[in-house]
Amino acid sequence: MKFCQEYAFLVYNMACMLADTYRGRGVTPLLRKHLAPQCIERLEFMWQLVGCYDILNLEDEKNAMIKMVPPMPQWIHFALVTSELMECTVNVNIGTIVFHSMLVFRRKASRWICDLADIG
Repeated sequence: MKFCQEYAFLVYNMACMLADTYRGRGVTPLLRKHLAPQCIERLEFMWQLVGCYDILNLEDEKNAMIKMVPPMPQWIHFALVTSELMECTVNVNIGTIVFHSMLVFRRKASRWICDLADIG
């Protein structure tokens, strides 16, 4: 039970940090701690794309809200597929915009490392 509570809280935090990456705030040190190197590379690429192309221009009301309102996780689906693989999906609301994030964790030694982090 304690494992589920700890990782549910971690997954909620990671989903909110993923939303922050989408909002142009970069990959945080706490997020890096739990991500595989290839996952960090992909998120940094997404972060650079958002910044370079100004996907979230502030002239559009919805995009302005995405940048100003904090992310709020609504629900989580947590599945322990095998003893080495865990999949999590989280619904994150930013104002009236709904994002779904998926996180796939693999056990490496005694730690769970996120191999796939996606938000859309």
